[in-house]
Amino acid sequence: MKTTRGALTSGIVSLFLIMMGSGCSGDNGSSNANTTGRGTPTCNDWQSAYCGWLAKCQGPAVACDQAKSIYCKSDAEAKRCADALASSACSSSPEKCELTDLADPAPAAKACENFGVILCQREEVCQRGTKEACLDLFKNVLDCTRAIGVSLGYEQCMSEFPNIPCASMSGPPVCIGVLLLK
Repeated sequence: MKTTRGALTSGIVSLFLIMMGSGCSGDNGSSNANTTGRGTPTCNDWQSAYCGWLAKCQGPAVACDQAKSIYCKSDAEAKRCADALASSACSSSPEKCELTDLADPAPAAKACENFGVILCQREEVCQRGTKEACLDLFKNVLDCTRAIGVSLGYEQCMSEFPNIPCASMSGPPVCIGVLLLK
């Protein structure tokens, strides 16, 4: 059964909003607290220091999971920030040590583009002949250059997405909040 472009647009936009919606949800951020994040060992050290600082100063936070989704653009900056966070008081976070300061956006942008492809491949299976229209719409709805992180569930999302039922197109739960945008 084919849908109109309006129905396709509505479905893709709804799926995208669900995918992104939990990036700032009420999750306490503890689901991946003891999990190694993305990037180099030095980047992982910064992630652990960031999570430790958050736990000490703010309590559990979604930002810990978000930090683990970041590939650091510089090991030197990651080390500087890890050291600064370890000795930082709770009154203010160290300068230039936030997620957006350390994130290398290139891997996240590529993951975002790959997600669009997998989403639109599934859309094509479910609604023949819509892949190109879907990719155009995806690019119009989401600027992948704004992606700075990829959740630790991304690979599972990508492997499960091709099997979602065509009737729902709601996406696997692991895909919720799969991309972190600035």
